[in-house]
Amino acid sequence: MKPERARDYVILLDDLNFQVSKSELKHITNLHNDGMDFEDIAKETNRDPYEVVLALLHQAKIGANIKPIAYRVQRPKQIAKYDRLNAAVEVKKMKKGKPTVIEIDGHRYVHEPETKRR
Repeated sequence: MKPERARDYVILLDDLNFQVSKSELKHITNLHNDGMDFEDIAKETNRDPYEVVLALLHQAKIGANIKPIAYRVQRPKQIAKYDRLNAAVEVKKMKKGKPTVIEIDGHRYVHEPETKRR
């Protein structure tokens, strides 16, 4: 691989202030843990919203007691058309806490309880 020249690089976030006092970092963390949005924290602390996000990421990385910053949504796995062992089942309808309609690979299945015999 050919070495790249300095002009081929970009310095990321070069307009942000990465210095935060310990007391301000604690204040940002407390505001976040109290449920304040990072944009509102930025207004209150006179900082760029990206600086607040970086401060919270720093706290999460070092293992500080902090509420989650974001939630990861897991997507269902791609499965082969006829692979029923790993099929993703989606519950469409519940009745009395039990699934009554489910969907597997685009096919709906409805549970119909047996009628009482006379």
